[in-house]
Amino acid sequence: MNKTNRVFNFYFVLILVAALMMVWFASNKAAAQMYTKGVFEADLKAGKVLSVEINPNKEVPTGVLDIEFANGEHRELNVTDVNEIQELLKGYDIDPVVQDVPRESLIISYGIPILSIIAIAVLLFFMMNAGAGGAGGGKMMNFGKSRAKLDTDTKTKLDDVAGLKEEKEDLEAIAADVLGRVLP
Repeated sequence: MNKTNRVFNFYFVLILVAALMMVWFASNKAAAQMYTKGVFEADLKAGKVLSVEINPNKEVPTGVLDIEFANGEHRELNVTDVNEIQELLKGYDIDPVVQDVPRESLIISYGIPILSIIAIAVLLFFMMNAGAGGAGGGKMMNFGKSRAKLDTDTKTKLDDVAGLKEEKEDLEAIAADVLGRVLP
């Protein structure tokens, strides 16, 4: 194994180890910050919850609760049924602030699909033009139009061409026949 491969392998392993460490730290941090519905209900019973803001998702009835505790701490909780949480909070005399369901912008709703269709149409147009490139000069629908020109200034005769005598005689006979029909 040469020096270049060893250096490449070293950096590859170093990057792989760094990526694995980042994933491990991120998963440990997420696990440490887990806040569940059961813990939320226990905090409600203990009177630790000061206020709740409900942010519903587009996929109703799911949402995110922004919970403010009496000690000033804030936590978020993902819930599967916002209506169930509202009923639960009524039992503890907490009036939640319910935000409006977020809406997608018109650019995301209509712009991206339209741009995608235009991009596909342009791509197909260029592919069709490239496919028609050969003898037609690269123009679409240019088939059957040859750009070859007859060179009448040549001084080459059939006797100047090397080859078999029988084939030459056949060509001479065909030429004489054609010329006999064309010329009176």
